[in-house]
Amino acid sequence: MPYSPMELANAFLQTGEYDDALDALNQQIAEKPDDSDARLLRASLLIRLGDATQLEQAIADIEAVNNPSAETYRLLSLAYERQQQLDKAVYAVRKAHDLQPDDERLTERLVTLLRDNHEIDEAIAIVREQPRTWRWLQWEGDLLLEAGNAVLAVARYGLVLAQLNDVDMRDDYRNAMKLRLLSARATAYRRMQQYDLAIEHYKAAQILMPNDITLKFNIGVLEALNGNLDNGLAIAKDALDNASNTMRDLLTEAIRQEDDLPQNLQVALLD
Repeated sequence: MPYSPMELANAFLQTGEYDDALDALNQQIAEKPDDSDARLLRASLLIRLGDATQLEQAIADIEAVNNPSAETYRLLSLAYERQQQLDKAVYAVRKAHDLQPDDERLTERLVTLLRDNHEIDEAIAIVREQPRTWRWLQWEGDLLLEAGNAVLAVARYGLVLAQLNDVDMRDDYRNAMKLRLLSARATAYRRMQQYDLAIEHYKAAQILMPNDITLKFNIGVLEALNGNLDNGLAIAKDALDNASNTMRDLLTEAIRQEDDLPQNLQVALLD
């Protein structure tokens, strides 16, 4: 008994033969235009393949689905995001979230898209409706920092760091989280011009990753900002000298973009 086009499509997807899977799905939909499962599967594949024409077809497939579910709208948000139509992506994931408001994955996707669409206040409001777990507190800290509220961001990162030791996770994950949080908190302290505390947090991060060039560079810049110009420049330049070409380019570009660096310090770092 021959396999149906849908069975062939699923088999091809499992083996990564995407062109063959697409051919099988095209055949299935040509024979059964109302097959919502086939349309959603084709849409998911087209979003993965992702050129402009394929994204348009994916959106058309999703919009042809009867009785769309939360997953249908989530897929639609992915397609619009790939098209860089963030307003529409937010609309679609909001529809998904309305259907499944307790789905943490959808909530996080809504917050992510709101942030990417510069709707920070609404993203913060949604985060504050969530349980006060380390993950959501971290989100709140990130969003507050992006909104320019470094003082509250510092407080939220502190709460996360306090909670993290009691969270059931692998030690390498925990250390990676601590590294990220210490660096983020250092950034917030820097924006508050509390350079001593920023340096303290970067040095705590260095204990977790002693050979990280970026941490060393940031400590050097902060030392220079904190009045220890010669020592700070020596640390920062040593970090640049030992950085890969790609990392050096990233760090020097960051120097050019920093608003709090006096011009003489920028010149000295780029010299």
